[in-house]
Amino acid sequence: MSSEPHAPDQMAACAEMFKPVAEHAEFAPFVGTFRAEVRMWMPGASEPQISTGTMVNELVLGDRYLEQRYQDDSGMFQGRGFLGYNTVDKRYEGFWIDSMATFFQVEHGQLDKNSRTWEMHSTMTDPGAGTPMHKRSVMTATDDDHLTMEMYFAPLIDGKPGPECKCMEIRYERK
Repeated sequence: MSSEPHAPDQMAACAEMFKPVAEHAEFAPFVGTFRAEVRMWMPGASEPQISTGTMVNELVLGDRYLEQRYQDDSGMFQGRGFLGYNTVDKRYEGFWIDSMATFFQVEHGQLDKNSRTWEMHSTMTDPGAGTPMHKRSVMTATDDDHLTMEMYFAPLIDGKPGPECKCMEIRYERK
């Protein structure tokens, strides 16, 4: 047995595994500066609250990750996120943090290349109830200049998502 921490063939396999792959290039439609119209439905409200802002996206760290920086036009809300493709688990992953929360929103999912739609899932704590809930995000590259993101929440019932409620829709247009 070798006293080296990893045999040379293991090191080569790891190096190959950590190279960017075709899935990383799928973020190309998101790169750039976009104007955003945000519609947010609050519990019990029939009409959404509407705000606007700017999202700046760029590929970073050897084009492995899409970094997202959002600022609303009021100057009161900002957020940061990262999206990437995990070559080990063969899935897209992301996280989002913002100035309205104190927790990371972490999610994972897959891309439907035909519809250019990413469906991401996570489990998080409902900030109001303190109980687990399911989050589903749907991101669609309508074309190279228009993107949408929809967010749905559902209570977890016996470990499975219950009825969903759409809480947010963001329409992005390239600036």
